[in-house]
Amino acid sequence: MKIPATPKELKDEISISATLYSTSGNLRERQLLFVLQPVPNEIVVEGVIQVFELSSNTELSFIQQEIAGNILSARNPATIQSAYSIVKRCLNNWNKSIEQLPFWLISAFDSSELNAAFQALEESALNQVEREKLSTMKWWLAAKI
Repeated sequence: MKIPATPKELKDEISISATLYSTSGNLRERQLLFVLQPVPNEIVVEGVIQVFELSSNTELSFIQQEIAGNILSARNPATIQSAYSIVKRCLNNWNKSIEQLPFWLISAFDSSELNAAFQALEESALNQVEREKLSTMKWWLAAKI
């Protein structure tokens, strides 16, 4: 495993870790967290978002998102991206069982910015799946925002 230099390399490392999960458990995930220490926050955030953008209807994609969420929890990376942009990009394929994403959002953005993003998304042309997932995300954060 090498230190990811780009978001795509991080997304690929997460995918490899998920693929090997059945044989090595979370060992590779823990190793990935270790090698990510010197990686800039924006590479981490973008690589993780790219994982959440992937289709989410398989067990493998659940594991990928779980690993991505664990990276957010462990690193708690700051970002220059907007809350609106991140939520919009992740909404369609985010697995609602991965609570680390909404919890990271509340730590990365202040509640007023997050509420404004949610409001703007509610007023936009979301499909039914995105509306349900936005509602779930707000439910996860109800006590915090």
